[in-house]
Amino acid sequence: MKTVNAFLIADDHAVVRTGITITIREAFPAAEVTSVDSFAKALEQVSQNQFQVLLLDISLPGGNNLSMVNEIRKVNKAIKILMFSSFDEITFALRYLQSGADGFLSKSANNDEINTAIQTVLAGKQYVSERVKEHLFSAMIQNKGPQNPVDLLSTRETDVLQYILSGKAISEIAELMNLSPTTVSTYKNRIFDKLQVKNLVELINKCGHMNAVS
Repeated sequence: MKTVNAFLIADDHAVVRTGITITIREAFPAAEVTSVDSFAKALEQVSQNQFQVLLLDISLPGGNNLSMVNEIRKVNKAIKILMFSSFDEITFALRYLQSGADGFLSKSANNDEINTAIQTVLAGKQYVSERVKEHLFSAMIQNKGPQNPVDLLSTRETDVLQYILSGKAISEIAELMNLSPTTVSTYKNRIFDKLQVKNLVELINKCGHMNAVS
């Protein structure tokens, strides 16, 4: 595979893969675009080909949320990883950047923003939206850390949170994370305690979860 303008899109929704592919090819006419629908396939593609950018859905089947970035890096340290999701970007963007991603993009982004995000990471810079930048700047000038409830959680708790927000049951989360249901329930209780919520509705409101395809 050519090493110029080679993109990999990893998302389990065909409509998303098609839309992103069209957007990329409009901006990069000579681009080679490959798409996959699972994390296992994404790892296989990254190990076998030289992609410049990976657009990775944070809820990709077979992946374990935050740890996906580290697993990709073990295979290819140079690839630019642009996370994208319908989860609220203010809630999750910083955690993924801290985990080694090069950018975080909302699935509500228009074509211009998608192109800007891709150009930014290709230039070796990190990308977050203007909305996230304003949030971080506001917190900085007020001389306090970002008011992000997820910052209170451990990596494991953040993973469980994402699965809960995706509508997964305790038993499903346990299987996906290779944990016992009891352990997952413990993580769930810790999340509720740390975020000071009593039920799922309060949790969704607290995290600003976007009710869209993730």
